[in-house]
Amino acid sequence: MKLGAVGKLLGAALICLQTQAISIKPGDAIRSGPENSASEIYAIVNPFVAPSTLVYKAEVPKTGLVALEEGSLAASYQTTFTDKPNDPSAATVKYISGPTVLPLAYLLVKGGNEDPSWYLFSLSTWNGKETLDLTGFWPGKGAISHISIYGGAVGVPDVGASALLMLLGLGSLAVFGRRSA
Repeated sequence: MKLGAVGKLLGAALICLQTQAISIKPGDAIRSGPENSASEIYAIVNPFVAPSTLVYKAEVPKTGLVALEEGSLAASYQTTFTDKPNDPSAATVKYISGPTVLPLAYLLVKGGNEDPSWYLFSLSTWNGKETLDLTGFWPGKGAISHISIYGGAVGVPDVGASALLMLLGLGSLAVFGRRSA
């Protein structure tokens, strides 16, 4: 197999990894609780992510479906709230490009006046590029007000750079293998 074909196969495999989705429902939460202030919720999240930082937050917009986003990874992800535009019980978080969340990350889904008013999820199996599909949050009783991701950010090399580094490594192995023989 030619080295160019190996690079294409690696690129296709990386693209496939990006298109997987993780389904998140209220029953999957590691914790949930009553209405709290932002500082109280951070104190609850902090023991799970030490040190934790808010790296991404998406709020339900007043009009339309695309979220109001903030945080150091706001350019890396896009959240779309679905079901009802101003009263959503579902959302989709998609990776766009750039840095991703580190493996130790947590998702906080915040709602309104219902009990529980928030759910906390471990994202330990998330690679930062998979789509997060949130469904079944307060249907008919309330709505998602915002989602927050706590953790750290890590730069992601592009597919071309990754393939080039792998090819250089394979080439080095071939050269050193010949010298050893």
